[in-house]
Parts: sequence; structure tokens; C-alpha cells
Amino acid sequence: MSTDEFHRLLLDMSGSRKRVELDLLLKIFGMIRPELAASVTARSALRRMIDFLEAENRIETPKSKRGWDHSARPGLPQWVLLVRASLERPSEKDIRSVAWAPELRFLGVTRLNVPLSDLLKMQEFFADGGRTRCDVPMKERSAQIFGNEKRLDELYRGSALFGTGRLSLESLRCFPVPEPIPWARGKSREAPLLIVENAATWDSYRRWNEAKDYFSGVAYGGGNRFIDSVLWLREILTDLGGMRPVLYFGDLDPAGLRIPQLAGTRAVASGLPAIEPDLWSYSRLFAQAEANGENANCEDGDFEDDDCIWLGPLADQARGIFSAGKRIPQERLGWEFLKDATRS
Repeated sequence: MSTDEFHRLLLDMSGSRKRVELDLLLKIFGMIRPELAASVTARSALRRMIDFLEAENRIETPKSKRGWDHSARPGLPQWVLLVRASLERPSEKDIRSVAWAPELRFLGVTRLNVPLSDLLKMQEFFADGGRTRCDVPMKERSAQIFGNEKRLDELYRGSALFGTGRLSLESLRCFPVPEPIPWARGKSREAPLLIVENAATWDSYRRWNEAKDYFSGVAYGGGNRFIDSVLWLREILTDLGGMRPVLYFGDLDPAGLRIPQLAGTRAVASGLPAIEPDLWSYSRLFAQAEANGENANCEDGDFEDDDCIWLGPLADQARGIFSAGKRIPQERLGWEFLKDATRS
């Protein structure tokens, strides 16, 4: 995935610095996606990479609007902070003194900010028959290698140790386990699966589906957590009997629309269905907000057209709401409305 390569180059080219300025972000983007670097879609593509890495807790962006470049849309951060696993760089002498396992030979020509002690523990894993071990969850392998169940994840997200021509989770005979998605089964086994962003609305839709039987299941996305846990859909869809449309309903604000799109990118790359908007719910949410007065102020007023395009025929309504600096929380479409509603 180009986002992973983008992140690795950020770590490689920033040296020991945690703060990376926008100029370097643009330079690296041009290296990763040269065909887009001079196009009108370059800013949008870079922003999606930044949003994805922030959702995975690999980088942090400025909290203040003054830390963003708004000279064009979408806005881009003037800088990002890299979430690093360590700033300790082994000496070249120490690196050269080890006869590294084949999986780690790249260390002889690559300088990494990873403690030698961590590298030697992985070297010991391979020397002790690691290649022939069975596949296990990433945290279990981390506990085995480092005595710390979180350390491998820290290195995976916060160092340049992994990537093309470097280490892989497959070589360590392990795999990440996404956060499970709570869900409630419906009676209709052939119907779409619905993902709902927030807990209160999920509970109302779950109760509604028990009475009306519109979905094969109603799952709780949990906000940004869904970008990681989306891979758990494979378990849910298998339990339901196979692939089917996956619909999503969340808050009507820029962040709420980016969540299903970022999650959808990961889902499709893993062979899962695309995440589609539940247009019935979004259209009723617009109508409820219009009927009941002013919408809430939107803290994230910086939206891009791609955010809205995902909504298809409702995109223009979303643009109007966001351009006015407003948002509509999905809780406006609650149980008092749903209990008497019929879905066409």
C-alpha cells in the first residue's frame, strides 16, 4: 500500500526528528505518487494518506487551525509529528558486528532508530527456529520475543523496520488482530449489513431491526476505531453466510464521512465489500435536522469535495451544511423517529 511506503519514507528521511514540515510531506508524496504530484487531485490524495496515518496513530497533526495550510482545498498540515517507537540509533560498529539472519540483513545498509537490544531479540527469534513456528496473533508473538505484548506493534507503527525489502509480519509468523465489532444479528439472512457510528444510535437501530427486520445485522462502528476494526467484517460476514452489501450510517460532518471511506479503502484491499452510505438514513437525517431547527456548529469545518462525493445524490446537501460551518449528529435520527418509520 502506498500509504505504508509513504510512512516508511517519512521515518527514513526525517532522521531523528519527530516533526516533519509540509515541504517534506509534499516531496515524499511526489516520490510515492509521481503521476499525481502535479495534478489537481494531489492535495486530496495526500490528505487521505495523512488522515489514514493519523487514524492509525502513526502521526499527529496540529490541533490549532493556525497549524494548517488553507491556501487551497483540502487543507494540509503545516507539519506532522511522527509517533516513534524509539529515537535510539545503534552504532554502525554494533550493527556490523552481528551476522544477521537473512530477514534482517537489510540492517547492514539501513540506519534505523531502533534499539540494538530489540534487534538482537528478533535475531534470537530467527536463530531459535522462528521461521518454522505457527502463525499467531501479533501481540502473542510480541510477548514471546520482547516480553512485552505491545512492543512489536510500537515498532510496526513507529519505526522504519518494516516495509518492502525489510522485515514483515509474515516473516515473524504473526498477524494483527483488529478490535472486534459488537453486532446484533437480524432475521433476514440475505439483507445488507449496517454499520452505525455511535453507540446510542446503534442501540436504536438494533431495536428497530428486531421489530422490522431490514438488515442481516446491525454493527457498532465506534467512530475512528472502525478504520482498524473493519477487517473484523470478515468474521461477521462469514457468520452471516457470505458476502453482501455493507452499509454505513454516521454523523454528517467531514470526519464522520471520512471514517467509512478510509475503512472502505482497507476493506477493499483485503477482499471485503466496499463500505456504502445508507442513503435512506442520511436522507432522513437531513430531513429531521431541517424540520427541527438549526444544526450544530462543526469544529472540523475543513472539508474536501471527496468527503461529500461518497454520499452520491446527497452530496450537494452535505456541501451546503459544511459550507455553513454546521454538522448534523446522527443522534437526531433516534428511536422516537425510528419506532414509527418504514424503510422503503
